[in-house]
Amino acid sequence: MRINIYTNKYFIYFLIGVSFFFLVVAVSIEAIFTPAIPGNLFTHFNEGWTMNFDGETYSGDKISDIKFPRKLRSGDVILLKNKLPDDLSINESLSVLFYLSAVRAFIDGQQIYQCGTELVSSGRLAPSCYHYIPIPDNAAGKTIVIEVIPSSPNAFTNIGSIMLVRSDLAYFTLSYNKRSSLFVGVFLCTLGFILLLIGLLVSIFRRKASPLVSVGALSTCIGFWSLCYENTIQLFSFNIYFTTALEYFSLYAAVIPALSLIRYFLVTPDSDNMVRNGLVLNLLRVIASLFFLLSLALHFSGLFHAPSLLIYFHIMVLLMLFMIFFFLRHSLKKKSLDRTIMQIGLVELCFITGIDLIRFNFQKYVSANDASRGISIIPFGTVLFIIILLASSMVRSYTDITDKIAADTEKEVYKKMAYNDRLTGLYNRAMGEEIFQRLDMEDVNYCIISIDLNGLKKINDNYGHRQGDKLLVSFSKILSESFKNTGDCIRMGGDEFMVVIYEEQWDLIDAAIEAMKKRCIEESKATSLNIDASYGLAKNTESDVKSSEQIYRIADARMYEMKVQSKKNRTD
Repeated sequence: MRINIYTNKYFIYFLIGVSFFFLVVAVSIEAIFTPAIPGNLFTHFNEGWTMNFDGETYSGDKISDIKFPRKLRSGDVILLKNKLPDDLSINESLSVLFYLSAVRAFIDGQQIYQCGTELVSSGRLAPSCYHYIPIPDNAAGKTIVIEVIPSSPNAFTNIGSIMLVRSDLAYFTLSYNKRSSLFVGVFLCTLGFILLLIGLLVSIFRRKASPLVSVGALSTCIGFWSLCYENTIQLFSFNIYFTTALEYFSLYAAVIPALSLIRYFLVTPDSDNMVRNGLVLNLLRVIASLFFLLSLALHFSGLFHAPSLLIYFHIMVLLMLFMIFFFLRHSLKKKSLDRTIMQIGLVELCFITGIDLIRFNFQKYVSANDASRGISIIPFGTVLFIIILLASSMVRSYTDITDKIAADTEKEVYKKMAYNDRLTGLYNRAMGEEIFQRLDMEDVNYCIISIDLNGLKKINDNYGHRQGDKLLVSFSKILSESFKNTGDCIRMGGDEFMVVIYEEQWDLIDAAIEAMKKRCIEESKATSLNIDASYGLAKNTESDVKSSEQIYRIADARMYEMKVQSKKNRTD
């Protein structure tokens, strides 16, 4: 039996249940933690900073106001200096976010923190992360100096907000401030793993790649990228060097399953230019795969860091988006509702991706304000895309179910026309012959009653076929009511009828025959029709004959003997 995972209602209910579960968890976290956040969880520490860069000193009302006179180069040294508050509490840390940079901190010339300096000195990539610099308890009013050394060109364009946080609540503060993106990232990773597992099982079962593998891979890649991009991955992994590389490689890899999905939904047998579109999308997948493999090779060989390729990746993706929009513009015609919904989802995902790429590059290269980078809308767009995917699957499931019902109904109509007698509503001879074949194939005991309606030819000759048809209909009703829940009633043709009864109902035969006789008498009085029948009965257990048709002929011979005797009695 072939299983279509997209039309399986239980699978759809499962996905909806998983989505609903995470939604409830998100709302619960928001409801529980929001009112419970202590007011002194963190304080902003953005005023009073000075920056020494290229031998010059720069200052501003807030640290975010301090601008670099030129683009940063790898190995540049940036010194940030400020006086710690006099009312500094004990057990506090300085929280500051730097991208792709080594960081050291000093108080009165004594180093209190370092991260990534050995990487920069060896030409490797320094991490992007929140640095939690522990402040000694006796440091109130002292001068703190933070040394920042970028490991990649143009690592950042300005410095974001600096906070003083309670050391024991540092990661709680991060999870609270980033709770929306944290939930979306975890949701996408979890759902992605589930879909990947199911997709792989379906692919093995069907020996054909399932689109669920692509959906799961896309969800997983965007989920990991979101957690790394928003630095919430620090809540789960202390290996910030690995997660920094993971941010870029998960993003570079996400294009491959996305293109696979686009090809699956756009290149169909009924689509225009199917071959051309398929070849183009396959070419795009090859290009995306080569870019991903090349970035891996260049990064781990030390020739180029993965972030240095980001601008080329963005250009490649934007060009691909233009081509995909061209395909989508021509494919949103003459499609089924479920495919239309799916293509709307693809438009949504491509549009949001394009907008977010433009936002990121404008913020970094035009406005020179990427200190916090802002919340990316791509993960939220991916969640919306998966919701649209579920909606499309539900529509497709509903369409398939209604089509199946219509097909089954039509099949039943044709079957009834093929196997039912139009005049009487009983099974016809075709069904009788099929029953014979079934009886010969099955190892069961059965009884066949051959019945002949007496006097039909006489009524047809004297009163016309309309009156004869009335007699046939009346007797057929008597027969079906008498043998109801006992056997199958068949009109073999003309005035010949047959009843097939399985061994389990043999003890009801005599009662059914008596009921038939009684109803014939009652109906004759009520309709002025002389309804009378002769019958003969034969069981397959009483003869060595194995053919059901031969058993029927034995029953027919006994019916004929009864018919002859009936005529003799009427003559006498």
